[in-house]
Amino acid sequence: MPKNEKEKKKPERAKIEQHKVFELWSKSGGRCEFKGCNKELWQEGLTSTKVNTSNIAHIIAASEDGPRGDKILSPKLAKDVSNLMLLCKEHHHDIIDKALVDIYTVDVLRKMKKEHEDRIRIVTNIKPDKKSKILIYSTKIGKRAVHLNEENIANTLLPEKYPDGDIIRLNIETPWSDNNDENNFYWDIEVKNLNDQFRTKVKPYLDDNTIKHLSIFAMACQPLLIYLGYLIGDVIKAEVFQPNRVSQEEDWKWQKDYDAANFIVDKPKTFYRKTPALSLSLSGSINHDSIKKVLGQDCDIWTISALEPNPNIIKAKNQLCAFKEYVRKVLDEIKNNYQPGTFLNVFAAMPVSANVEFGRLILPRADMPMKIYNLNDKSTEYKHAITINNKEEN
Repeated sequence: MPKNEKEKKKPERAKIEQHKVFELWSKSGGRCEFKGCNKELWQEGLTSTKVNTSNIAHIIAASEDGPRGDKILSPKLAKDVSNLMLLCKEHHHDIIDKALVDIYTVDVLRKMKKEHEDRIRIVTNIKPDKKSKILIYSTKIGKRAVHLNEENIANTLLPEKYPDGDIIRLNIETPWSDNNDENNFYWDIEVKNLNDQFRTKVKPYLDDNTIKHLSIFAMACQPLLIYLGYLIGDVIKAEVFQPNRVSQEEDWKWQKDYDAANFIVDKPKTFYRKTPALSLSLSGSINHDSIKKVLGQDCDIWTISALEPNPNIIKAKNQLCAFKEYVRKVLDEIKNNYQPGTFLNVFAAMPVSANVEFGRLILPRADMPMKIYNLNDKSTEYKHAITINNKEEN
């Protein structure tokens, strides 16, 4: 039989209706759905000429003798959008190569399609009023440099929020960073640097009300995290994120469906009413003797702790909100038991988010002045680090 006779008897592939093509283009965002490609398919890459560079590929082949073909499913799914992928020419060539079908299996391609189309749906569903300005703050912790992955951070906002323009970076490394908190000047210099950067990079946005929402990602020594929260305050709407230390990768997404953490408030058994201390024992337990070693035996120690303190004590938003409610009540009660101008001495062992939110809760005109202490890694003793809300210095 002549070759052209065979071609005549070969069944033609069913044509995909135009409305289904439009649906596929919409779900894919007009981009290649092959994982890691994301190439725009409405223009030529080199010259930017507006031209359709897409190929429509079948996950299960349109014919049973095609790549990943199936006698029953091939004709059934030949025009089904769930079985179609929008691809660039290069990746279309890869997945129809029969030598590569063991690599590009049905399950692998379906996963690629789902991940891509889920991402497009999430991004395009975001409303204009959901934008948030990202603020990143990091310093060395001890001698360890901290570098936060900005791509992971930006993706953390989705789908509830989306990044609003450029990221505000308060990444501070000073010559004192390696010397850390052993030096008496360390905290003064770090506070000055943070103040200077906050004044030039953040405050202008707050003053002219151009930021409607702030997303805060921070990694630094605890006193500096508290001070950052104090600078930001509670006037602007903000969300403080917590690094997920359970995950193997850097992950800042809040977990869901966690019961609200049960915090415990312990009040002083004896009131000397001179030197109040607040122990915030969430990620670890703070020994009262270590506080008395700094403040003396006649200090009044107030404690907010957890049943089982650990670094992952706060995993979900509702847990952080519960912590803030406890803190606000305790701060008010402490203030009512001491003379105006009395300093509250704060000793913290808390996750990142709790430190920043504690700082945001401090009311400049209403709350007590505070001395924030830091546990020195080498001496294993608490030392005064930062003073906050001292009205005599304002």
